Amino acid sequence: MTGSDVPPSFRLAYAPGVTPTKWLRTWNERLPKVPLTLIPVPAVAAADVVRDQGADAALLRLPTDRTGLHAISLYT
Repeated sequence: MTGSDVPPSFRLAYAPGVTPTKWLRTWNERLPKVPLTLIPVPAVAAADVVRDQGADAALLRLPTDRTGLHAISLYT
């Protein structure tokens, strides 16, 4: 999060083939005052974008190196 003088925001990276529309709609319903920025990234770079702090989270495709990440499988 940021200082109190700057409104909070959240950056969500997503890989090709992932459709973040559902997540964007739910985010806006639940947290309308917190902007969600969508960041399209190549599939091979999605996990590294989070590790390098270019995004706060990512919707990506498995398998991926989960080192340093917390992962939740959304669809199996």
